[in-house]
Parts: sequence; C-alpha cells; structure tokens
Amino acid sequence: MPSNLANVAATVLLGLPNQPAFVPPRTADAAKPPAIAAAAEAVPKAAPVTVAATPGGGFVAHVASYRDEAAARTGWAELRRQAPGLATTEPRFLAVTIPGKGPWVRVAAGHFSSQSEATGFCASLKGMVGYCRPLAVAE
Repeated sequence: MPSNLANVAATVLLGLPNQPAFVPPRTADAAKPPAIAAAAEAVPKAAPVTVAATPGGGFVAHVASYRDEAAARTGWAELRRQAPGLATTEPRFLAVTIPGKGPWVRVAAGHFSSQSEATGFCASLKGMVGYCRPLAVAE
C-alpha cells in the first residue's frame, strides 16, 4: 500500500494523530481495493474556510493538514526533504476549524498574487508531495 494511502487509512479508520489529512486524487485507470475505496468515500469534504490574514491577500499552496502545530512543523520538515521546490519558500501554519472535524493546522507554502501562479507552483511539486492545492487567503 503506498505510504500516502496508508496515512489516509490510519487517519480515517484508526483515528491516529499527526498524519497528513489529504492525499492526491487517484487517476481513473488506477483501481482501488474495495476497502480503500469505501474508506475514501467516507472521508467528509472540508468546507471552504477563510483563513487568517496574509499580507496583501492572494493565494498560498496548501500542501498538508495536521491536527496540531507541532505535527504540522514536523510534517513541513519532511515535505521539504521530499520536494526541493519547497526549500526556498517559507511555511505558513494556518489554524482552521473544519465543521464536524474540529481544529486543524493547514501547512501552506509561498505567497502568490493569483490562483494560476499557485496552481503552477503546485504542478511543479507533482509527484514529490501527496497533496497541493491553491488556497485563497484573506487580506
């Protein structure tokens, strides 16, 4: 089982802390084992959340989510080892409350003036990190 699927299974099925909360979507041609498919379907989708202010607003690259800041900082260190493109960016640790799931800390990288810039940055990390999506931040 790939490690990011193991993280999701541990988080969803066992409730283990300090595991990344998101994994990239699987391609249509990759078949999921029935138990994994059922677990993936059971994961509730997070509601959009406006996060703490970042100077100038804009977008960041959301690369992971953790249950607490200590785990988020450890996760960031691991992500930087996996993706050299993160080495030149400063992390942002964004505290959010997700309805039905409670408090989380989103790990974000960079600061981009447009969603397309953030999307391009995420594309540069493809295959190196398990998750990367543009996230709008408040002004």
